[in-house]
Amino acid sequence: MSLLRLCKGVNPNVSRKTASDYFSSLRFSRLIHSLGFTTLKAEEISGSQPAEVQNLVQGKWIKSANWNTIVDPLNGESFIKVSEVDESGIQPFVESLSKCPKHGMHNPFKSPERYLLYGDISAKAGHMLALPEVSDFFAKLIQRVAPKSYQQALGEVYVTGKFLENFSGDQVRFLARSFGVPGNHLGQQSHGFRWPYGPVAIITPFNFPLEIPLLQLMGALYMGNKPVLKVDSKVCIVMEQMLRLLHDCGMPLDDVDFINSDGKTMNKLLLEAKPRMTLFTGSSRIANKLADDLNGRIKLEDAGFDWKILGPDVHEVDYVSWVCDQDAYACSGQKCSAQSMLFMHENWSKTSLLRQLTDLAARRKLEDLTIGPVLTFTTEAMLDHMKKLLEIPGSKLLFGGEELQNHSIPSVYGAIKPTAVFVPIEQILKPEYYDLVTKEIFGPFQVITEYKDSQLPLVLDVLEKMHAHLTAAVVSNDPLFIQEVIGKTVNGTTYAGLRARTTGAPQNHWFGPAGDPRGAGIGTPEAIKLVWSCHREASKPSPQSPTLRSSAVHKPFFVSRFVSLRPLFTMSMLELITKASAAHEQLPSDSQYPIVLNPDPILLNLKPQTQESNDASFVKRVEGWKFSQTDTEIIELGQNFYKKLKIKLKNLKSFTKVEFISMLTSYLKKNSEKLGISVVIEQKDESYTKALVVSVAIEQKGEGYIKALIQKIGFLMGEAVVGLVLEACFAFEIWEILETLIVGGLIEGSCSRKLVHNLIEKKRSDLVCLCVKHVSDLQFSDILSVLKFFLSPPKDAYDTMAFIRKEWETEALSAIEMAKDKTLAEKTFNLAKDAAILLMMAHDEFTTSELCLHYLLSSPNLDDVIFSACIGNLNGSEIMGFVRYLKKWLKKYQKFPQASSSSIPKASSLHWLKAFDSVPSLENVTKCFGFVLDEHFSSLVLHPEFCEEVKSIELVVNSLASEARICCKLANLSKLMLKI
Repeated sequence: MSLLRLCKGVNPNVSRKTASDYFSSLRFSRLIHSLGFTTLKAEEISGSQPAEVQNLVQGKWIKSANWNTIVDPLNGESFIKVSEVDESGIQPFVESLSKCPKHGMHNPFKSPERYLLYGDISAKAGHMLALPEVSDFFAKLIQRVAPKSYQQALGEVYVTGKFLENFSGDQVRFLARSFGVPGNHLGQQSHGFRWPYGPVAIITPFNFPLEIPLLQLMGALYMGNKPVLKVDSKVCIVMEQMLRLLHDCGMPLDDVDFINSDGKTMNKLLLEAKPRMTLFTGSSRIANKLADDLNGRIKLEDAGFDWKILGPDVHEVDYVSWVCDQDAYACSGQKCSAQSMLFMHENWSKTSLLRQLTDLAARRKLEDLTIGPVLTFTTEAMLDHMKKLLEIPGSKLLFGGEELQNHSIPSVYGAIKPTAVFVPIEQILKPEYYDLVTKEIFGPFQVITEYKDSQLPLVLDVLEKMHAHLTAAVVSNDPLFIQEVIGKTVNGTTYAGLRARTTGAPQNHWFGPAGDPRGAGIGTPEAIKLVWSCHREASKPSPQSPTLRSSAVHKPFFVSRFVSLRPLFTMSMLELITKASAAHEQLPSDSQYPIVLNPDPILLNLKPQTQESNDASFVKRVEGWKFSQTDTEIIELGQNFYKKLKIKLKNLKSFTKVEFISMLTSYLKKNSEKLGISVVIEQKDESYTKALVVSVAIEQKGEGYIKALIQKIGFLMGEAVVGLVLEACFAFEIWEILETLIVGGLIEGSCSRKLVHNLIEKKRSDLVCLCVKHVSDLQFSDILSVLKFFLSPPKDAYDTMAFIRKEWETEALSAIEMAKDKTLAEKTFNLAKDAAILLMMAHDEFTTSELCLHYLLSSPNLDDVIFSACIGNLNGSEIMGFVRYLKKWLKKYQKFPQASSSSIPKASSLHWLKAFDSVPSLENVTKCFGFVLDEHFSSLVLHPEFCEEVKSIELVVNSLASEARICCKLANLSKLMLKI
């Protein structure tokens, strides 16, 4: 029987979770029940309540002095304020990109755990977008800035979510799959790797505010690049909110920079920052300029004049008509894959196709946004283009050609009905008309023409002359016809068959222009590899002399090298996820309201407004919202103390320990007086404030008084004040006050950052143990530091560890004395015996540093997933030390079977035995063994030392497993007896 099965067998009723179980049990409850990442509500954005968009650089959301006002495309109101960076403000973005090296944020040899990190981020973000409230939020936000029907907007969110799901789990690192080629002599190999560019830039348009920027952004991040993202200012609010969602899902704040600016400023940023690759989606004119400015370091997804050919075989006219209408006019024709030209075989003109197209186009209306504002062409410009087309001989207007009626769309945008103009195929090829006919109108506008069997070469000539080759459709089931057309055309994506279309979801196929070496793709593994990574080859010479040809010589080298490198390559992605969650934007340190306000006096003073209100409304406005005098004074006390202490701490030479204690005591006492809370300690000298300056002995009494004040008044200090008090405690080494803050549970949020690190630096083992027991916000790095500190403690740390041993010894002796007292009630006597056994077990045979590990294993604040990852980061000697420590506990539980975890909560009523709750249970010990095996099994089995330990543990575990099976049977028997 394996050790893993033995560990599981200790308690048959409790199965040990595997690592995959822990990942699947990550909680999303907070996110599911509230949109914690959002800073706005899509429905409430208006001229009277404008939304604001900020910039993100070097991990911080910032505002600039320049604000660009965006008008509502439906009514012309100024409803969004975008904080735009001008040319004088680009330096932070330049510096941010310059910090990223050419080898990127990660690659196959550097921080490979980030591949897994982004797989997990994608999984969480995909899950979030699948939630109805989240998808509805983004769909409505898209509608507000790039008006399209709800179904079209929701479809964009759906496609984006599916893309994220596609690249969850291990799929991100599969993007960086390498290959190897045998060399020309023994031991030599050539390896090809996918390598990031490093600093990159992404520029995206308005028409898909979520899909295009997110798919390109995530592709860049997957491959290890550091991107700066610029989205068209008209719609940038969507991506700003999406970035906040990604941060909420664990993306590090400084992995992406987000800039809002005009084109001139962005151009200057590109020239100064010199990103090694830029992805541009937009017009061909700007694309060509950028290609020159950036010396070709660019990938383009520019204009697409997309065509559809209806072949000679006619089938399912109703369906084909519907698809043609969707391809040409969905999203008001503002898709880069929208149908711009329809080549209709004469057989189709004999059907009801054109009549159905006219009817379907007429059904589109502004009310449901199936037709809406055009954001890049004015009404006048589109109608003028139509008039020029109608001047071509033989051309005619099929439908549309008019401005929308009864609309409030501002004149800077376009508003026309879905329009189609017929132009004869012979006229299209004439030099004087070709450029006019094939000019892309990014709106609800298409050209329709007709051809005969003999005119198919003319159709192919028209296609050959086009310069934009994004998508196309060949609607036919005739294989010879399809072969003829596809074989003589160039497009990034060509849909063929009776159900062919020009628009499609780019998360499941290649989507990008063809025929241009600068062409970029989006959404698929092939597109991501092409755009966001380059090829690097490394030739590995033989590590041994060419004369050593025996496989017996080479195999041990490989195995030993694998084992020595394993800790590096098994670093868990949880470290980065935890750091990312800890890096979420915090409230300002001098928060306006650092305390929990008492709502009673506020709500009782609310009164209805005097003016008349609409009786039909359920919402009645009130007035008189005002904080109580006490709350206001407490807030002011905290703010004043914070500001004064912050200034004092900047110059420790002129700031003394006595002065700090005096300040803190005065602040806490004033708070106690405001609330009428009396704080008294024995032998308290009421003139302690003056005496503090004179006597060190009185100063110590002052510290005792402060501890009493903190215990009663500390809840009013607020996170910002606690943070500064911690800083002063470390500066003056006032450990008693720090201990009171920790035990009182007052250290949370940003206050807990670097607390453990600083205590370890100060070698304060006793306070580190208290942190593990009482601080709930400890991160991955904290737990790992504690684990390493106790497994390999420095020599100068034993002084404070000795205090911990003395405390365990004292409490064990106290429990033993109680267990000898036969005058106690039976219940208390039995409780004392259990306590004596457990404390004796925890004290005897354990080293001083191992006693500190008790606090870690029994901590209620320890997350299994994080702790498992921490164990995965221990080195060989630390793991062996940890295994021997766990072995001691197994022997103890074998030797004293009456000791069980069920005793611990009962004995917690013995409140004077503080160490009692820090005794690790058998379940915790067993679970930790499982973590060790999960994380280090492959390397441990190669160490004979570990194998010997396993053999010695096997007898112990067999005994415990047998006992558990017997107890389980007895428990089942007792249940049956009770039923009888």
